[in-house]
Amino acid sequence: MAARVLTWQSYFQKHTGESDKWRRRPAANNYTAISLRATFYYLLQNRETYESLRKEIGDATDKLSPTITYAESLQLVYLVVPAGGTKLCDKHIPAGTIVGINASVIHRDTNIFGADTDEFRPERWLNKDVETIKSMDRYLLTFGTGTRSCIGENISIVETGKLIPQVIRDFDLEWASEKPTWELKDFYKN
Repeated sequence: MAARVLTWQSYFQKHTGESDKWRRRPAANNYTAISLRATFYYLLQNRETYESLRKEIGDATDKLSPTITYAESLQLVYLVVPAGGTKLCDKHIPAGTIVGINASVIHRDTNIFGADTDEFRPERWLNKDVETIKSMDRYLLTFGTGTRSCIGENISIVETGKLIPQVIRDFDLEWASEKPTWELKDFYKN
């Protein structure tokens, strides 16, 4: 890993005039790594969900190549979410108005995501009526929204979409730490 960082640093020193896209790539990978770590943590803390995902991926084995492609990962049921849009409470906000929001507050709104919003329960996205899913999609701000949305969103979706089913299919995971839970802290980064 250190060699990879040094390689990136020497590349930047050599190509300082290069497009901004190369400077943002490590950041996209870092946030993807955080998301992957959290995904595996919560799966291992919730054995029933882990086993359910493992069964679903196992049932799809005849449709998946040894190294799961992104296109194949899109065919897995848990990734199919009805299309939704982004609105700001159906209200007109004049140009130049600065609007800020803490995504974590929205993601814990029981009116949108249900009474169990603080629970790790990915099943909330499955077997719901179309309007409920559209509403959840509309308020899901994982990558931000609008002109300030994360430019690494598509990279992150491809990486997580490929890695999670590949690891779940190929490895039998268990929680091995003596610390059973994480202490979560929420903050707003501006």
